[in-house]
Amino acid sequence: MTEIPHWLEKQFEIQPDAIAIETENGLSLTFAELRTQSRQVAAGLKSKGVYKGQHIAFLAGNHLHYAVLIHAVSYLGAVVICLNTRLSPNELAYQINDSDAALLVADNQFIELGEQSISKGEAEIPLISLESIPKKEKPEDLVETLDLSKPFTMMYTSGTTGKPKAVIHTYGNHWFSAVASALNLGLRENDKWLVCLPLFHVGGFSILMKNAIYGMPVVLMEKFSAEDVNHQITERKVSLVSLVTVMLQRLMDQRQEEVPGTFRGRCSAAALCLNPFFAKPLKPMFLFFKLTE
Repeated sequence: MTEIPHWLEKQFEIQPDAIAIETENGLSLTFAELRTQSRQVAAGLKSKGVYKGQHIAFLAGNHLHYAVLIHAVSYLGAVVICLNTRLSPNELAYQINDSDAALLVADNQFIELGEQSISKGEAEIPLISLESIPKKEKPEDLVETLDLSKPFTMMYTSGTTGKPKAVIHTYGNHWFSAVASALNLGLRENDKWLVCLPLFHVGGFSILMKNAIYGMPVVLMEKFSAEDVNHQITERKVSLVSLVTVMLQRLMDQRQEEVPGTFRGRCSAAALCLNPFFAKPLKPMFLFFKLTE
């Protein structure tokens, strides 16, 4: 068994007042605020009967509360099931039942979809809104270390070869993925990673893990817009961004001016390009990135 200090506790210890997450609309949380809110929500979930090892289904959009909830679950030693908000009630019902979820948490935007999904399922499980979870001011008996061998998240495949299959990621999976990314791309003091992929997808979720593990600020967008992403790169000193192929093409088509020197890379499942600007990709690869040096 390999245990490490809870990564959010370490960031609180090292840089409590540093910005952890900021949104395109100007909202932000410091690492101290993210830690405090996550621990309070963890205590609130505990008061609702959530315990270590339990599976908690989560249906929500990209916003600050998403990060708070996933860290709250880690403070309880429970497992979070990241549900795709674009699925139908029948599709969600299957995943909720298959994952052995004991509780469904949905934000206000998707609470109705959550209700419909539970009604289609085989078992009646409690549904609570993310915004209504009580925040306990003095949380106690929370997890202070993370066991890298224990499961943390569960996400489902698209089901192209049959029924969607659950993919379980341990804390170690997330930890070593972040370490491998840092070894491949490097890690700089002024890095800031933009999240425009959905957080229920591993591509978006992994950036929240890098945020807590690296202590690197991230800019969180509700959804992708080529114009808005380019604006963030220029005005908010974003240095890294993860995209899928079609997003990358739209970003390149929309970009007219040179990228600033603060921008150094972009990742995609499509291509590799070493041109310092948004030139055409040079050859197919699983990882796309650009270096300004």
